[in-house]
Amino acid sequence: MKTIHYTSAIIFGLLLNLRTIAQVQPCDLLSIQGIEPDTIDVNNTLINIQYTGNEMNFINYPFIPVVWDCNGDTVSTGNMFFFGQMGQTTQGYPVTALSDDVCLPITVQFVYGDEQLVNDTCLLTFGSGLSIQRIAETDFTVFPNPTSGDVQLGITEGIIGTHYTLIDANGRELLSGTFRQGTTTLSLATFPAGVYMLRCSGYTRRIIKE
Repeated sequence: MKTIHYTSAIIFGLLLNLRTIAQVQPCDLLSIQGIEPDTIDVNNTLINIQYTGNEMNFINYPFIPVVWDCNGDTVSTGNMFFFGQMGQTTQGYPVTALSDDVCLPITVQFVYGDEQLVNDTCLLTFGSGLSIQRIAETDFTVFPNPTSGDVQLGITEGIIGTHYTLIDANGRELLSGTFRQGTTTLSLATFPAGVYMLRCSGYTRRIIKE
């Protein structure tokens, strides 16, 4: 049997890397990218949280226990749902359904654990104005559809800043991002032919890849 010997420098490096994976990052690395209905459970709303830590960072058992509206009233609650979230990802956290007329901005209490599983809390805000805006079909266009490669997503000014996701027929998330301007290009050239769904703040558009 072969015996492997590690130097103290290698052991120290391994420990340092493990600490980097579990190390908790400041709250300013967390942000709400969008709000959308939960297509799996109609009684829920998904609050999409982006974590911009590096790919080696990880937060433990994150969840949203409570959401307050602009008046400070509790408008939604949630429970622990995920084991964790890696850096450089956006994850949709389920909470009880938010009504269309909830006043913005909302404040989200986001709880997560550090490397010793000691909880910490961030307060994240989202939105402005009087209510959550739902996207109508005329606000969101896809061309060409069907497509053999790229598609152009056209949006109205009112939904710039909204989060979108592209999922396949098995529900796997393939692409995600945030609308930064009136026209966004998505490349489906490397994806196999089939039907894909593009979701954006409560509206879903089917895209056919030939």
